Amino acid sequence: MVEWIQAHEAFLWWLTAASAAVFALFLVAAPWLVARIPEDYFAAEKRPKKQSAVNHSYAVLVLLAVMKNALGGLLV
Repeated sequence: MVEWIQAHEAFLWWLTAASAAVFALFLVAAPWLVARIPEDYFAAEKRPKKQSAVNHSYAVLVLLAVMKNALGGLLV
């Protein structure tokens, strides 16, 4: 393992720098994104349906949900 780290030292430094940059970006973006959430977002009983979901059949919606969850599972 130590040999691999020594052989890929430059790559690991770039990876560390990229990770720190993404973290810093998150620290700036997170409060801005949270501030943009409507005040009653979590208080509503049901969220209104998206316009695109209204025009699709039940089978298409189920297929899209399965594909979305499969992609999420693959990424995890």
